Amino acid sequence: MDYSHLKERLEIAKKVATKAGDSIIRNNDKKRIVDTKSNESDFVTQFDVNVQRAIIENIKRSFPGDHFIAEEEGMDSKTVKGNVWIIDPIDGTLNFVHRLPLFCVSLAFFEDKEPLIGVVYWPSAQLLIYAAKNNGAFLNDNKITVSSKKNLSDSLVTLGTSNRTAMDLMSVLHDKVQRIRMLGTAALQAAFVGAGFSEAYISVEMKIWDIAASYLIVKEAGGIITNWNGKEIDVFDTKKMIFSNSFIYHEVSKLIKDVDIKPGY
Repeated sequence: MDYSHLKERLEIAKKVATKAGDSIIRNNDKKRIVDTKSNESDFVTQFDVNVQRAIIENIKRSFPGDHFIAEEEGMDSKTVKGNVWIIDPIDGTLNFVHRLPLFCVSLAFFEDKEPLIGVVYWPSAQLLIYAAKNNGAFLNDNKITVSSKKNLSDSLVTLGTSNRTAMDLMSVLHDKVQRIRMLGTAALQAAFVGAGFSEAYISVEMKIWDIAASYLIVKEAGGIITNWNGKEIDVFDTKKMIFSNSFIYHEVSKLIKDVDIKPGY
């Protein structure tokens, strides 16, 4: 896809994500109607469903032939083929349920399994982080790059799990890094690596919609994405991921490569 067509899609994606996120903030005082999905900690609210529907409707107006993979309403098992948008309407739903303003809208565009556009919007802070293939990554229209810190001891590392696996990860990392944080939103935590806000994000068994947008953002910001063994991976290899700058990923992988994923993460 040439850049003129890609740019058109990028601008629409930015507008759609921003509109969706701002609508969440406008209605933030409304009661959350909470249900569970795969387990008692996997929440969905009426906001997730309504925002997803609005995103799809708005994109279809411009690109009626495109396809969608999304977290809610049974749209999570479709094959990535042709022009496909991958949507997480509210990444960080548990935070949202508790009114903790750490959640975002994540929107990615793929052409035949290749990520071409990634947009992550943090509405509480009005931060729009986005990228287009071979055209760099940006934060509110300012170009961004990953952190240039070279020492693990100076690095802020975030984790994408808060249960038993996190305890094992922290046990091998806590005295090697400057600080560890768990924020509860995969898309934002990965995008923060692209913005240079942290040096690495370690994720556990993500779904494609959790990281589809941020994968491209980190790549376009000069970052590297590997598995826990330090091998570079594509966006669909989501079991054990490290999003990082090009300096510390090898040391991180050496520390965590033997950590096993515990049941319940």
